[in-house]
Amino acid sequence: MKRNAKIKILYIFFLGVVFGFSPAWGETNVHRLYWTIPTLCEKNPHKADSLLTIMYEQLEVQRQSLGEPHFLAYLSAANAYSLKLHSTQLLAGLRAMQLSRKALQMAPDDPLTISVRAHILFYAPNPLGNKREALHLYERACDIYDELGIHDEVYPLLHYNITLCRAGGFTDYRALTDEDMALFDSCIVHCEPSIVNRASCIVHRASPLTPYAVATQVVAGTNYRFLCRDTAQQEYIVTIFVPLPCHADTQQPTVTAIKSKD
Repeated sequence: MKRNAKIKILYIFFLGVVFGFSPAWGETNVHRLYWTIPTLCEKNPHKADSLLTIMYEQLEVQRQSLGEPHFLAYLSAANAYSLKLHSTQLLAGLRAMQLSRKALQMAPDDPLTISVRAHILFYAPNPLGNKREALHLYERACDIYDELGIHDEVYPLLHYNITLCRAGGFTDYRALTDEDMALFDSCIVHCEPSIVNRASCIVHRASPLTPYAVATQVVAGTNYRFLCRDTAQQEYIVTIFVPLPCHADTQQPTVTAIKSKD
């Protein structure tokens, strides 16, 4: 047996020990490669490259059992990884875009084809990428996962990427929910006097501000921008910062600004 073949067998055995791969390969193992390679691209590109070779080989072997939409989706991801590991392989990037589009066209309601296409659009360099379309697809995939009751390792990453897509500017204003009203009421009562004094209005029980719309901005937490009116129908913007859940023990939602809308 040739030395390279022996090395490959040992490497596959190593994967079996680490990732629990069974001798009979199937979509579960291809899926594990799909999620394992990106985490190694920065930390251990040589190992990621080795896994990518195995992924290409297994995709060809498993093509029929995977079904064409899933085969194309995984293959598009493999091409995207090729570009990430080897920046000169621009054709691999273009191929990833084409394959992910075709997979989604073949299975438009499949959470895998949707999420893979979203990943390709989100991580692709300009001008290939499209974060607005990626956001739409991520939200669709999450809705389907919720309907199916599937919350595996994919689910939190989808939500994290939704947060990244939304980060930056404020969203459009929307109608208030009960949760928005509860947040506003709880914060405005404890508003710091210095915040109120800097505004061109006085917030007190006799002349309250009534919110009627809200926009949000994802930062290291979330900014809520409430459009409000006082009893004289003057309009104001109240900004409330809500920290990340991991900081809930040390930071509370706080009014950070009140200003006239004009």
